[in-house]
Amino acid sequence: MSVEEYRRLESRATTRHEYWHGWMYPRMHPPGSHWAMAGGTLAHARLIIRLLGLLDAHLNDGPCVVYSADVRLYVTAEDYFYPDAFVTCAGPSDPGLTEQHDAVLVAEVRSPSTAAFDQGDKLDAYSALPALREYLIIDTRRVQATVYRRSPGESWIRMVTLAGADLILESINFRLPLARLYHGVQLEPETGDEGIR
Repeated sequence: MSVEEYRRLESRATTRHEYWHGWMYPRMHPPGSHWAMAGGTLAHARLIIRLLGLLDAHLNDGPCVVYSADVRLYVTAEDYFYPDAFVTCAGPSDPGLTEQHDAVLVAEVRSPSTAAFDQGDKLDAYSALPALREYLIIDTRRVQATVYRRSPGESWIRMVTLAGADLILESINFRLPLARLYHGVQLEPETGDEGIR
């Protein structure tokens, strides 16, 4: 489908759809997904809420702002996503907008249906964002966060933060014990499924 068709249909849709290289798909079901999930799990929802709250408190009154999956992120002319959380430092925007065009940080909370896509094709797509410095993936099965950080040479360095260590996001000068993000969140069981790395 064309971008124009996607934007027209999405403006009338009652649920969120992402767009990747001509494919329009429900947000939690990327192309090639064989999962039949009606939505996110309780762990997924709690981690998103916790992450958004911590980022918002850290950023305070700006200039950077965090957005939730209610706001679409224009990545390229062929890629439109609704990240679980993203931070932009582009300055004030029209409060009536439904879309942003750049981000310094993008965060996704892992789900079985999106894990492989988030770390593969979606990471490749996000690389086109000029301001993007870090891409964060939060695990729902264990206390673990993976940060892909763009190096000065434009390649991505992958860092894994485990329980007992601090989550560090250099793009927004953020440091927090990872355990604090997960405090009180009941994790999903290990299933031995998909290829999260």
